[in-house]
Amino acid sequence: MTSRDHGSSLDTLRWGDAETLLGLETLAGVETTFISSKQLAQAHWRWPLSWSFWAMFVPMFDSTERSTFTVITSVTLGVGQAQLTTEIRTDLPHDAANLYHPVNLAETFPGQDIQVRCRVTGQATLTNPNGVNSLAIGVFLAPQTEPHAMTEILARLEGEPKEQVEWMREGFTPQELHYRR
Repeated sequence: MTSRDHGSSLDTLRWGDAETLLGLETLAGVETTFISSKQLAQAHWRWPLSWSFWAMFVPMFDSTERSTFTVITSVTLGVGQAQLTTEIRTDLPHDAANLYHPVNLAETFPGQDIQVRCRVTGQATLTNPNGVNSLAIGVFLAPQTEPHAMTEILARLEGEPKEQVEWMREGFTPQELHYRR
């Protein structure tokens, strides 16, 4: 039995991660110059689901930096044999006091497979900042719908044998608790 047979196993999942991208002061201002993250999320389920997606971008820039940076979030979605990659562009502008603020991004995507990676581009105004121009990125996924769960619950209510889920019952002990495979 493989992880593709029964949902996803822990070793094939990356429900989310965080990374700090350093060296933003080296960006030259053209889209071909960017700093890329590692793969921040990769998840698979055996049928299509709605995925909740949440990302947070926390700029940590020198107080005299004046540039606007853009985070390009690449989301690759797959259903069956179809696959596409879409990009979400998020600007990190500064306010009148030249302060950069965290940006949150929340979306819902359909898919069976989903992968997320980010890259940041812009034109730094400081080539040698007092501090380090960096950007903390966090990306997290969670399945929003699980249609198979309803059929499992109904089957158990009708007395069919259980296969995947061991529900907690009155008086259970931790040794009796089983997780979905």
